[in-house]
Amino acid sequence: MSQKSSVPQAASFVSWALKRDTRTQADADHVRVNTEMLQLRLMERKRELVRTDEVTAMIDDVIGVVLTAMSCLPARCAPRGDLATRRAIERVVFEVRIEIANIAQQKADEYGEPPLSKQG
Repeated sequence: MSQKSSVPQAASFVSWALKRDTRTQADADHVRVNTEMLQLRLMERKRELVRTDEVTAMIDDVIGVVLTAMSCLPARCAPRGDLATRRAIERVVFEVRIEIANIAQQKADEYGEPPLSKQG
């Protein structure tokens, strides 16, 4: 009779142990996630980590200034009335703009971004 009475106790112990292990694992996962979130927040406050959209906006602003300055370069550099020099500078500016666009497109392709012409 002692064997029969110990079987339910053993089953109860196994059930309790499984519940305890599951809860312990869940608690450990919760602590790990909270620690990771805290580390990310600290890195962001220290400016070691920045948001992608902030960086993209800054790059867009800088490139906008550069392209605007390049567009008026032929008029500013060529002497008044020297159309041949102005056209030569315009050609170089155009080639540089094409090169910038090609590099940006290559980087977008590497990172799996949508094509530049289709971004809003």
